[in-house]
Amino acid sequence: MITGFLDDTPAYPAYRQAGAGRDLKIRDSRLFQKSHFKRRETMNIYVGNLSFDVSEENLQTAFSAYGQVSSATIVKDKYSGQARGFGFVEMPDSNEARTAIANLNGKELNGRQMNVNEARPRADRGGSGGRGGGRGGRSNFGGRGRY
Repeated sequence: MITGFLDDTPAYPAYRQAGAGRDLKIRDSRLFQKSHFKRRETMNIYVGNLSFDVSEENLQTAFSAYGQVSSATIVKDKYSGQARGFGFVEMPDSNEARTAIANLNGKELNGRQMNVNEARPRADRGGSGGRGGGRGGRSNFGGRGRY
């Protein structure tokens, strides 16, 4: 038997040693079969090129023709509160969501053709932004400082 470096404890877990616990290993694998997990099928849909007159209720009624809608939001400017021309619709069934995307992409809503597709996850923008800099935009790297 292989032992640990510092003491005589076994280096492998009990179920890995000489076939011990083989039944435990088989039972555990059954727990992780796909049939035991309910996969989250919610789909977030991006809706772009919206008229500034479109409300969240308009979006919800347009998409509810193809299935159940969990939420419909229109993104608004932080300061003025005016719509920014795009929004998101969340549908709990991905098959219904794909049908809605196929049927509503390019369709007109309040005078403008919508751009409808599956929303991509938001990219991580990193930590605090901005550019650093020394005094007056000068850097002290590689040379003598100001004082």
